[in-house]
Amino acid sequence: MIVVKYKYISALFFLLGLWLGAGLQSARSQTLNEYLKEAAENNLELKTKYQEYLSKMQKVPQVSALPDPVFSFGYFIMPVETRLGPQQFKFSLQQKFPWFGTLKRQKDAASKAALVSLQEVETLKNQLYFDVKQGYYQLTRLKNDISIVEQNLEVLTAYEALVTNRYENGLAAMSDILRVQLQIREEENKLQKIKDDQVPIRSTFNHLLNREPDLPVVLPDSLMAALQEVNLVAFRDSMLASHPQLLQIESAREALSSQLEVARIQNKPQIGVGLDYVFLGKRTDMDPSGNGRDVLMPMVNMSVPIFNKKKYKAMEQEVKIQLESNELLYSRSSQKLLDAMEVAEAKYKDARRRTKLYQQQILQVQQMLDLLVNDYATSGKEFEEVLRTWQQKLGYQLNYSLAIADLWIAMAQLEFLAGNIEG
Repeated sequence: MIVVKYKYISALFFLLGLWLGAGLQSARSQTLNEYLKEAAENNLELKTKYQEYLSKMQKVPQVSALPDPVFSFGYFIMPVETRLGPQQFKFSLQQKFPWFGTLKRQKDAASKAALVSLQEVETLKNQLYFDVKQGYYQLTRLKNDISIVEQNLEVLTAYEALVTNRYENGLAAMSDILRVQLQIREEENKLQKIKDDQVPIRSTFNHLLNREPDLPVVLPDSLMAALQEVNLVAFRDSMLASHPQLLQIESAREALSSQLEVARIQNKPQIGVGLDYVFLGKRTDMDPSGNGRDVLMPMVNMSVPIFNKKKYKAMEQEVKIQLESNELLYSRSSQKLLDAMEVAEAKYKDARRRTKLYQQQILQVQQMLDLLVNDYATSGKEFEEVLRTWQQKLGYQLNYSLAIADLWIAMAQLEFLAGNIEG
């Protein structure tokens, strides 16, 4: 009965270790997508960046509006005598008009500057989604590890019962009982460590979603192993075309180009039009034609930036230097992303290799273990080898679990670098 119980538990453990949640992909797609959506809606840093974008958008109507008209009133304390009568007071209204195209260029520059902030939101969102995916996969792996170790403890308990029974019948040594008890305590310690490892990762994950750090995270039992091989060249091409950081730099370049146009037009004249209305009193000493007739005087003026040429030249040069810096930043960022893509591709390939390796290792070590257990059940020899092989199998199963998590994290890293925000 004890041997049968062992075989049942071992077979169940073996199947779960290999399966690792094939068929739980639907749970992954639903739950993870919900967490991504929740993070996008609630993350404080993302909200802050979006508010900055909205704030900068309010700059657009400000810079595209005409200057306020100037209204003035003057009263002549000592009236100025004219042929038609004394000037008593006057009203003036004047409106300045920037040079043709200035307001349009300023509006365009402000709009593009705001778009840079919006692109910052996308850059941050891309990083946020990767962080959420990474935490999700790590937590799922630890949950699966807990299941593996707990099932391992059940099998070790069955081993202990088997060895104890044989010892009581004089077919095993006391040292075999002590060995399995030592192994049980080691696995209990390992189980507690895995549970402790969950705490900081869960806390970080919840903070990404702006939730309480100890809030439970709903997870599938494990991650699906059958991840199809991806086209790494397509990821690389997508990165250079779609990565939010590069798009942000390009948006900044467009904004700077618009600022350069504004700087160039700043040294153009401004045209002003106005109207003066002068109220005249009537002459009392004589009555000329038009006596006391008020004066209406249209005016046109122009500001000529003669003395500020250096100022406007400096403004233009400042933007040109910023454009050169932008080009260098784009080149440096592209190279860093390409380097990161190389690392991510290597991690992805390594995780796929390890996944295949540990699948094969688990199959073979299981065969060894079955043979050793059967031999021990009949001969009572080499129990130490049984435990050693079982421990080897456990190591392969945990490494397999880690390899699958690493594979999904590497895939998330590739999606992050390719700018595939939704994943």
